[in-house]
Amino acid sequence: MEQICGGVREANLKLTLAFGIGIHHAGLTDRDRKVVEELFVNQKIQVLIATSTLAWGVNFPAHLVIVKGTEYFDGKTRRYVDFPITDVLQMMGRAGRPQFDDQGVAVILVHDVKKHFYKKFLYEPFPVESNLLEVLADHLNAEVVAGTISSKQEAMDYITWTYFFRRLIMNPSPQLGDLKLSGPRSGQGAGGGARARDRRVPADLRADSPATVPPTFP
Repeated sequence: MEQICGGVREANLKLTLAFGIGIHHAGLTDRDRKVVEELFVNQKIQVLIATSTLAWGVNFPAHLVIVKGTEYFDGKTRRYVDFPITDVLQMMGRAGRPQFDDQGVAVILVHDVKKHFYKKFLYEPFPVESNLLEVLADHLNAEVVAGTISSKQEAMDYITWTYFFRRLIMNPSPQLGDLKLSGPRSGQGAGGGARARDRRVPADLRADSPATVPPTFP
């Protein structure tokens, strides 16, 4: 072990390896990083402190994985943002060595305000939500051009057959959370913008034409 540590260039890594602790991050040289990886895989060191980048591309299973914090600093927005759930799952997925363990242990250290969220995420399956609302206008326009939709009622029927509509009934908050209703433009009375838009669509598709929503079944 002393011979291996003697070939390590990073001073802090050389110090921690002597105590059986490895460090893995992008700032290491390729040779130092390879030394740490081989030592951990061969169980020459028992503890590996790594950045989140280790969760992707390299498979280093361990009996215990501790995720210290679920945020990272985003240089573009200049603030701390949450890791994607997929990244957290990847980190947790390193817990458990198939050839040595029959179970793995993952510990997530998180702020108290997010404790309930991650607890729910770990013990309950997350529902799949629809993103149709973001491109709904494009889909409706395509169906109008194709002749599938020719009236407001047919547009309502089309929407009620989508997964977006089912989730909207069950859980409207995620579906409409980012929807912002803008007021009338300056120089127009209330509804003036709506009337201007209505002139560009067939009479059956205008807002004042009646439409009914078919009954839904669970």
